[in-house]
Amino acid sequence: MNSVYITVGGTLILALVIALVGPLVIDWSAYRSLFESYGEKILGHQVTILGETDVQLLPAPYVKLSDVRVGAVEDPLMTIKGFEGRIELPSLLRGEVHVTEMKLNEPELNLSLDEGGRLDVLQTTSRRSVISEIDPTSLILEDVSVRNGSIVLTDARTGEVRRAGNANLELYAGGLQGPFKAEGAMLYEGVPYTLKIGSGRLERNGQIRVKTQVSPANVAAQFSTDGFLRHQDGVVSYYGDAEVQSVTSEGSDDLEWAGKSKFNLDGERLELTESTLRLGSEDRPITAEGGGVYSFGPEPEFQAVAQFKQVDLDRMIGGGPQRPLVPSEAVMARLAGGLSSLPLLDVKGQMDLTIPVVVAGGSVVSNLSTLLESTGTGWKIDELSGELPGRSQFKTSGYLDLRNSAGYQGDWEISSRQPHQLAHWWLGERKDASKRLSPVALKGRVEAGSGALRLPDLRIDAGDVRSVGLISFEHPLDRSPLITVDMDSDRVNLDEILRYVEAFTGKKIKPSAVDMSIRLYADELVASGVKAKSMAVSASLSRDALSIEQLKIRDFAGAYIDMKGRIDDLSTTPQGNIKGTLTASSLSGAVAVLEEYAPEHPLIERLKTAAPDLAPANLKAELSAYAEKGRTDMSLNLFGEVGVSDLDLNGTFEGRIDDFAEGDLYAEMTLGGKDGVKVLRQLGFEAIPITQLQPGEVRLSLSGSPRDQLAFGFSSDLVGMKILSDGTVRVPSRSAAVWSANVALQSDDLADYGLAFGKVYPIYSGPLKANLTAQVEGRGRDFTLSELKGQLANMDLKGDLEGTLEKNGPLKASGKLELSELDMRSLSELLLGSNVWAGVLQEDSIWSSQALGQSLADGVDLTLDVTSDRALFSDEFRLDAASGQLRLRSDLLSINEGKGRFAGGEFSGTFDLQRDQGQATLSGRFRLDDADFEELAWTDEGRALATGKLQAIAEFEGSGRTISGLVSGLSGGGTFSVTNGEIRRVNPAAFDLVIKAADAGMELDEAAIQSAFADHLDAGSVKFNRVDGSLGIASGRIRARNISVDTAGTTLFGSALIDLEKWALTGDVSMKTRDEAQKVAGAEPQVAILYSGPLENPARKLDTGPLLSYLNLRAIELNVKRIEEEQRKIAEQERMLDELKKKQEEEAARKAKAAEEEKARQAAEAEAAAERERQAQAAREAEARAAQLAAEEEARKAEALAAVNRAEEAQRAAEAKAAAEAKAAEQARAEEAKKSSVQDFSARIRSVLDGDAAEKKPNSPSVSIVDPPKPRAKSSLPALEAPVTIGGVNEATVPAGEVDLLGPIIQSGAPKNLGVLEAGNDNQVLRGPLPDLPTDERGTPKFIELPGGRLLQVN
Repeated sequence: MNSVYITVGGTLILALVIALVGPLVIDWSAYRSLFESYGEKILGHQVTILGETDVQLLPAPYVKLSDVRVGAVEDPLMTIKGFEGRIELPSLLRGEVHVTEMKLNEPELNLSLDEGGRLDVLQTTSRRSVISEIDPTSLILEDVSVRNGSIVLTDARTGEVRRAGNANLELYAGGLQGPFKAEGAMLYEGVPYTLKIGSGRLERNGQIRVKTQVSPANVAAQFSTDGFLRHQDGVVSYYGDAEVQSVTSEGSDDLEWAGKSKFNLDGERLELTESTLRLGSEDRPITAEGGGVYSFGPEPEFQAVAQFKQVDLDRMIGGGPQRPLVPSEAVMARLAGGLSSLPLLDVKGQMDLTIPVVVAGGSVVSNLSTLLESTGTGWKIDELSGELPGRSQFKTSGYLDLRNSAGYQGDWEISSRQPHQLAHWWLGERKDASKRLSPVALKGRVEAGSGALRLPDLRIDAGDVRSVGLISFEHPLDRSPLITVDMDSDRVNLDEILRYVEAFTGKKIKPSAVDMSIRLYADELVASGVKAKSMAVSASLSRDALSIEQLKIRDFAGAYIDMKGRIDDLSTTPQGNIKGTLTASSLSGAVAVLEEYAPEHPLIERLKTAAPDLAPANLKAELSAYAEKGRTDMSLNLFGEVGVSDLDLNGTFEGRIDDFAEGDLYAEMTLGGKDGVKVLRQLGFEAIPITQLQPGEVRLSLSGSPRDQLAFGFSSDLVGMKILSDGTVRVPSRSAAVWSANVALQSDDLADYGLAFGKVYPIYSGPLKANLTAQVEGRGRDFTLSELKGQLANMDLKGDLEGTLEKNGPLKASGKLELSELDMRSLSELLLGSNVWAGVLQEDSIWSSQALGQSLADGVDLTLDVTSDRALFSDEFRLDAASGQLRLRSDLLSINEGKGRFAGGEFSGTFDLQRDQGQATLSGRFRLDDADFEELAWTDEGRALATGKLQAIAEFEGSGRTISGLVSGLSGGGTFSVTNGEIRRVNPAAFDLVIKAADAGMELDEAAIQSAFADHLDAGSVKFNRVDGSLGIASGRIRARNISVDTAGTTLFGSALIDLEKWALTGDVSMKTRDEAQKVAGAEPQVAILYSGPLENPARKLDTGPLLSYLNLRAIELNVKRIEEEQRKIAEQERMLDELKKKQEEEAARKAKAAEEEKARQAAEAEAAAERERQAQAAREAEARAAQLAAEEEARKAEALAAVNRAEEAQRAAEAKAAAEAKAAEQARAEEAKKSSVQDFSARIRSVLDGDAAEKKPNSPSVSIVDPPKPRAKSSLPALEAPVTIGGVNEATVPAGEVDLLGPIIQSGAPKNLGVLEAGNDNQVLRGPLPDLPTDERGTPKFIELPGGRLLQVN
């Protein structure tokens, strides 16, 4: 097609070229005919231009034609609706034709094949063409576009005409012999194709290499070829390599596949050789090898052969070896999909497929092979066979019709020596040897299609049993599915059949909405392990009609069943009659069969329990129905004997079955006999026979319309309990039933009724009477119980409840309950077992050691807000005005937010009692506020031994298998306090009285002391403000330690141990006095009070040993004190005599001393006069010396001034030198540091010299200082002279009190700041100035020490 378009287009361009190089003067009116003439010469075919012609010469040659036809006008080879072409002018000068643009609009190429498969366009032309003689490389076409082109191929061999249209292509030709390129899209038989075609140059042998790439829109794949195209004698052939590759999007689950083959295509056939097919990804491929041939001709046909290698479906469509596929889920769906997608070919042919190994479901399917023949209407399966797991084989042959309603007919057979292994593989289950099945073989015909599956001529061999007949399944679109079974068998084993069905389906058989027609005859019937001697069934349930022609079962575990009859319109308005009889010595077999089909149905469960007591049974039943005017009138009669009771059931119904709730129903049932317990068991209750027989009867009646209102009445008198109830039931159309009832229960003693169910109720003082009434109403399983009132045992009660009757669960209810009295021990026995508190007692415990019994709270889950006038925990311990939230279920009894009055105080707490099989766990916590301790303490002669207000907090937990074990296992702790109390028979004055008696001479004997102390102890009491203590509970014992009571003169402290298991107390209290006057070294008055015995009245014992020791030491100490007192008196008399003698001696000495002192005074006065004279002389000498010192000081200052001047000159020279020697600056700074002390001292000197000369005080030596010139730089000064002694005192060591003798320093002008001394060296003066000292705030003179030890005043 590409070369044809290019050739025709090139011809028209060549015609334009010839016209251009023709005569310079052209007759333009003959322009169209000129093109036609030149085109015919060039192409060798007639060319006709029926449309317009447009030619331009400049700037580039251009031609535009319309309605061009090549070939005969009536039957053209090609038609072109529009043509445009433009050539490059410079190329013409080189002798070439370079087409830069060409457009072909709606070209149509008409090709045909003759009977020999030759293409007409390639036949030898009848005329000589110029195009065959020109240089092929001189014509180049670029930018050739085809719009809406088409190709028509007519095959004379078959008469078929094939058309490809809507071709939009872009073409290129490097010459008339190639290379060629084409790219675009076209439509073939309604399917869009995209294609790319490329070729090389025509070779010398006449062939050209062509590559193609085609992608159809209806197949997600890409086809490509690479081969050589040639023709000979008009027959085109194309051979080479072909590939196909699936196209999948990223993340898609579509199967990836690819194929390769060598091909050879000519006019007669397409042959594929060395073909390979890959399914799946390249890393996990499934490969097949083969080939095929497709023959063209009047009767086309094909043959294909494919042999697969190992096919691993677990990896391809499963999760690999770790998660293999499940054949029942994956294989059948894909197999059905594959068969349904098989194409209906109108070409005959054969396919031979072989797969040696298929890995699927973790096992191997081997030797799969099939031979298929296409018949034009479907596929003939000559044989499809293989080997399956479980040593199984299958084989089928037949015909698969793919016309309007696909179907399959043929023969089939399957056999398995290990069907259980085959079933495990089929369902993807782990192998279980316990589910072995007998070998089985099935064979027969199969007819499948149009919603039907028939297995005629069926033969089943299972073990030693053979069954023959027919099984079919039909599912028409206009009615329910129909299963037909027509079999004759040696033995029908329903159990075995169910095992096979469950093994291969994984599900139990359940009744479903299907029609059935059964004709089954068996010499023996086995169901649920129960055998019947024979069975004959001929019945059908089809099109809403039940027909029982015959149903006879003989000796089915002692039961004989015989039924027949017919009823039509079962689901609407039944009409007909069915009768039956049942005679049975045992109903266990029949119940076992029912249990297999409905194992969890509650009625079947009750029937299973009742079956032993329902036999022997002799029952007759008849169901009759008569329909008239769209309604039915049905009646059911069932009567006879069941066990020792009589059963009578009569009922009628008027209405429609499909609107049952709108009908009128009446029914009455009576079941009664001489043994009430038997009646309970016949109703499905697991009652226990008791020796005393009592008659029993149950009646139930119904009347009315279920939707409007159905009235019912119920009465029972069984085992000493009577129940009467009447009410109504209404069944709305789209909601649960609504019901209400009045219920009354009366019993003189419920103990017998409890015994019938194996329950022993708690023992009370008398019979367990009950007289209760209530109103109950509800919707579905939800109910409300109101106005519950009456008496139970010795309690009056009333309350309201609401709850739910859960399916296969407990009765859940909540509400409130008011009681006159609540015995907590009896309440706990609902969980722990009856009379567990009153069991056997051990010698070392007051609690019962009886094992816990059966819980009486099975089947209930109650949450109640309970109030009670009294709550009894024991005979002594009770709460008044008790309340709390009670939770009761089979394994739990708890009280939350419990409150009450106890001992005049407020009691609150929480308790949990849990049951786990034979063990109970008790935990809780409580708080007691403002209780009267007087009511809790033990008494003596009717009077409590202690008073006060008690506060206590405690928590505890424990577990055990008996009450004794539960108490002995308690642990926990708490705190308590008693305030504003008094402890009686504890007299703190007993110590004083006994001590006084001992001091008075009472015999210090232990018995006498103990007796005396006990008498005095009982005669008084101890008052206290507060007593605090902590409690520890471990192993059923309560410990209280370090309890103390402090009074004004007495301290009580002690500890206690309460053994809860023995209910005994062991404790001690130490009592001692704190009177300082009665202290004795090494002992103190103390007595121990010991308590032991029963908790309610322990015995008291006194330990006065410490007191006796104290009294003995006290007696010794008193004797010592008396002796010491006598010795003290004697010593006092001797002291008084010594003092008198001493006073006489002191008087004589005083007089002698006075005489001596007078003599000394006179001598001192004479010495003082002489001293004053010496001091006057010394003063005069000091004045002279001061004058001399002043003169000397003036001289020294002048010399110091000169030294300063010299030092300044030296400094200036040093600075000049330092400026010249800048590189030695670091060394100069080091020298400066070494001389800092001298320079600082020099600065201090200059500061002193800058001050004004001070005036001298009269009669005081002074020093005048001359102001020296202010130095410009620091310098060192020569050392000063040695210190000068003034008035015999060294300047450096003048005492502070004598400094004033020097007088102040006279300064001219304001005083100068001397700087601040550094702490490290007093000889250094800092560069930072000190604040000037005000002259009027100098205060005490301050000095600095100058080098040489001299002092200088600074303020």
